[in-house]
This record gives sequence, structure tokens and C-alpha cells, in this order.
Amino acid sequence: MSPYHRQHQLETLYAEAPVGLCFLDPQKRYLSASARFCRMIGATAEAVIGKSIHEVYEQAFASIVEQTLDGLMQGAQSAPLEHQLPGRPQTYLAYSHRVLDDSGALLGLSIVSIDITARKMAEDALRQSEARYRHCVELSPMVMWVAEADGALSYISPLADGPVGCSMEQRLQAWYDRMNPQDRERAREQWLAWLPCQQAFDNHFQIQWNPGQWGWVLSRARPYIEEGEVIRWFGVFTDISQTHLLEARVEELEAQLRKQGSSPAPAR
Repeated sequence: MSPYHRQHQLETLYAEAPVGLCFLDPQKRYLSASARFCRMIGATAEAVIGKSIHEVYEQAFASIVEQTLDGLMQGAQSAPLEHQLPGRPQTYLAYSHRVLDDSGALLGLSIVSIDITARKMAEDALRQSEARYRHCVELSPMVMWVAEADGALSYISPLADGPVGCSMEQRLQAWYDRMNPQDRERAREQWLAWLPCQQAFDNHFQIQWNPGQWGWVLSRARPYIEEGEVIRWFGVFTDISQTHLLEARVEELEAQLRKQGSSPAPAR
């Protein structure tokens, strides 16, 4: 295109682009800046175009920007830079590109700034939600777990007495190590045999909560199904040790009553 067409294309781009655009020369002066970019930094075009970064920003922030620009102009790898301006709540993502002339001489930096405030707010809300969920799960007397469609466990919530910072593989292995070996094989066989029916699953087995302290666990799982196919299973392990002890005690008492009822009445 002719210089005339290029100029008009550039002017249209700066006027209509939904992102902030600017160009800095090697002396770190703004030779051009779109209206959106000026609004992003809270300044007028007159206060930006033709001014150096030290004239546009507070000195502390300008020094940080200068270090980044110097590295980019010297050929450092260009990576998106996430930043916030002092005193402003918005978060921006800046993409910088070196502009060279036909001889390879540096003309300056072309910078594209994108407002990612809404995305950051959504990410922060998600992190807070995940943190609340994680704390609730860790304090729960139940252990949550997730299995893939083939039945392989892919997630288990942290145990109250488990070490901090364990990987998911370590967490899963620690759980398997707590199970009674015979129950582990039986539970695995029953679980894999159950998968094709795509129905709710219930099972129970023995587990060692503390060294030498055996208890009973109820395992329950429900499938998550999309278009007739199981995507994954969501389950929970519940400690039923006390319930199991009570049931055993009731059976013992009932046996004693039956025995007493079958004994001959004493002679009078």
C-alpha cells in the first residue's frame, strides 16, 4: 500500500480498535496513543503524546516501566505483561513488539493493552470459592473422591491427619495404604464389576484411621452422565465405625435374648 493508505489504515486502527494502542520511540516517548489507551491510564492525549514515560507516570511506576522497556528494546523475549496502574483498580495485559526499519535499526515499541479486569475479578471469585470449598472439605468428617469413567480414582480430598503439601498421587496411595488388603481387592473387584450398570454404588470396607485402630467406611458413588455416557463418578467415604459397633452390639444382645428364650424355665 502507498504511505497514504497506510496512514489512513493506522489512523482507523487507532480510532476504532477495542484495545489500547501506543507507540514509543527508543527514548521512551509516546509518539502515538489511541484514545482508549489514554483512558486506560487516566490521561488526555495531550498529556501523553510527545511525552516520556517519566512525564506521564509517577516516578516509582515509571522506573518499573522503564526497566521493562529497556529489556524489550535490547531484544529480551517479549511476553505479555500483567500490570495495574497506581491508584487504579483496573488490570491490564500489555503485549509489546519491537519495530525495526528495513536496515534492522530499532524504531521503537508497539504496545497493545487489553483490559482484563473482568477476567481477574472472575478468577479471584473462583479462587475464593475454591478456598471456601477446600476448607469445608478438609473440616468435613467425610472424604470426597472422584473417579473417571473407567473407575480409576483421580481425586481425593485431604485427610485431617494427612501431611500438608502432598501430591494427588501421594494422597491416593496413602488412602490405599490405610485399607485392609483383603477388603481393598474385594472392593476393587466389586467396583469395576459395577461400572457398566451406570447406577449408584454403595460398599463398605475396613480401614485403619490410625496405626492399629481399625474402623469401617461406607463408600457411596453416583455417576455424572452426559448423553447416556458416564463422564465421571463422584463419591464420598463416610466413617461408620460407631454404627458398625452398635449394630454388632445389638446383634450380640439379640443373640443373648434368643439364647435365654430357648433355655428351659427353672423348676418351681
